[in-house]
Amino acid sequence: DNTPAFLVRLNADQDISHATATKILFDSEEYDTDSAFASNKFTVPTGKGGMYQFTTGIHLPYLDDGERLATDYRVNGTGISRGRMFQWYAGADNDDNMRWSYSVTLTLAADDYVEVYVSHDEGATRPIDGGSSQSNSHTFLSGFKISGVS
Repeated sequence: DNTPAFLVRLNADQDISHATATKILFDSEEYDTDSAFASNKFTVPTGKGGMYQFTTGIHLPYLDDGERLATDYRVNGTGISRGRMFQWYAGADNDDNMRWSYSVTLTLAADDYVEVYVSHDEGATRPIDGGSSQSNSHTFLSGFKISGVS
């Protein structure tokens, strides 16, 4: 079985300051099989170490003129080299609403924890978009243990 497994989302918009790596404050759980997601992070339960798959989706509106957007997974508070950062640069004179998702596979031990951070250089505080339901929230984090792999 592929547990623990969870899906959390951002229920309301979260402001992200210019040039500041900010932890995403996921505030709504869709499911959490082992009650392993709390305090805006997933923590591997005792006896559940192994390989995990995580997917993150984020929506940040109104990037323009070559501005950068970056997200990264952190394990135990430290950025990781694989899946660490996604960057997108808007072209000059664009005003784009960026939506994307990306995944990473990590080998984790009991009590390891995973968080997601986002930053941008838009020049002013910008919100990442939340939503009132699973179907309309563009900012989410999901994860599960991959069974049969250690």
